[in-house]
Amino acid sequence: IDLDPSLTPPPIGEPYEEKRAVMTRGGDTAEIEPVFDFSFHPWAGMKAVITVTAIDDLGQKTEMTPFQVILPEKNFANPVAQKVIAIRKLLLKEPKGVKDVQAMELIRLSSHPELFQGNIVTYMALLTAGLRLHRTPGMETSKALVNMLWQIAVNLEDGGLTTAMQRLRQAREALENALNDPKTSPEEIAHLTQNLREAMAEYFQEMAREIQRRAQNGQMQMLPSDMLSQLLRPEDMQQFFDQLQAEAMNGDKDSARELLSQLSQMMDNMNSSMSAQMPQEMQDMMEGMNQLKELIDRQKDLIDETSNLTSAPVAPLPLEDMPARLRNLFSQLEQQIPTPLHERPMPRAMSADTTTQKGKQEDLRMQLGALMAMAAEAMGNVPENMGLAEIEMRGSTKALSKNDLFTSLPHQQKAVEHLEDSMEEMRQQLMQMMKQMTGIAFGPAPTDPMGRPYDGEGGKNPFFGSKVKIPDEATRKKVEEILDILRQRSGEYSRPEEERDYYRRLLKQF
Repeated sequence: IDLDPSLTPPPIGEPYEEKRAVMTRGGDTAEIEPVFDFSFHPWAGMKAVITVTAIDDLGQKTEMTPFQVILPEKNFANPVAQKVIAIRKLLLKEPKGVKDVQAMELIRLSSHPELFQGNIVTYMALLTAGLRLHRTPGMETSKALVNMLWQIAVNLEDGGLTTAMQRLRQAREALENALNDPKTSPEEIAHLTQNLREAMAEYFQEMAREIQRRAQNGQMQMLPSDMLSQLLRPEDMQQFFDQLQAEAMNGDKDSARELLSQLSQMMDNMNSSMSAQMPQEMQDMMEGMNQLKELIDRQKDLIDETSNLTSAPVAPLPLEDMPARLRNLFSQLEQQIPTPLHERPMPRAMSADTTTQKGKQEDLRMQLGALMAMAAEAMGNVPENMGLAEIEMRGSTKALSKNDLFTSLPHQQKAVEHLEDSMEEMRQQLMQMMKQMTGIAFGPAPTDPMGRPYDGEGGKNPFFGSKVKIPDEATRKKVEEILDILRQRSGEYSRPEEERDYYRRLLKQF
């Protein structure tokens, strides 16, 4: 990226270069859609000239004709961040012409901690920037404050998520450059891999904090904590980086580059600013899940009430008021038992007034009906488990209308099971939507960069889209032991040259 020559005098900023790597099989054509986020660059929002160059593994190079663009800039919603960015833009375009009023504005903002939730880091940064601009205005101060003001603004806007993404991209590029350099030592690769691992962990932590923060501020609905933990599973990240480091340390840099290429695709799909609004479909689904959870809780409460009625003492039902079936049963018992009837306890059918429970069950069935109507409108059909739950609720209502507690309970329990199955289906759908929204998944291509088929929707690990199975820890340790033996024997000069050559060929292959 170069500044457009028409911009005079030139603003603060230096030409910038960013690389992407893609792994393909020889002879194949690769179509990629890399995403470049230059919103942090001082020239964002200004005219720039972009040159795109492609270099293959043999060093052959081709270059597109340079083209002019206006670099997209980040839109800030936070009012304090907006004011900070306005001052930053003035520093960029007129570094020598900044007046003391801008310095006083930064100092004034720092004196109102309620504007940034009393964050001590933001307070110190605003105050320091304002005092420095007030005491030593000029080109050098403006250059020094450009990055500082950017960090203040993005931290106010998204809690450091943008900064974490920038560090993640820098760590990925550093490792990529190291893998391309044959002089890089294994120790340096291990160090850079660890840096990338930490940068990825930091990004996910910032994303989780930002989701929670926006939910608390009413900007988006809160994800259930267990769903968020499934979305950002640390074991997936650990497995991916263990594999990446193992490939690089064993000398298989092509496989390491392949994994890094997959990581690049994932990062290109990430929404670093999370500026996109949650789709209406997702909002409706989360609202439906909340209502469904409330419905399940209320149905469980009704189960407890009904169960308590079965064990509570109730008035015996007179023999003449019993159904004909029970009267016949008691008459048969009376004939079979020789003891006179008046000398033994007479079995009595137990009865309870379930009018209240019947009303509650019918209310729950009506609430489920409303949810089913919403689901039918959103998805075009009624989820099967919801329909089954409605049938069970209807059976429970019918039993309660006859004061039949023991028949009602199984219907209620089945209704809960079907509702929980519906909840799980909705959770899975929402998880897929969240993965697409946050970019914690690879793109929709049918194969990975090496031509291997992806695992499809059933894949659980967002870092491994391929059907090729990654060995577990025990298998990997066994393989490492075998490789160590091969390396040892290939260096034992007491062995025949043919044998040592055989070991070296094995090592080269595996």
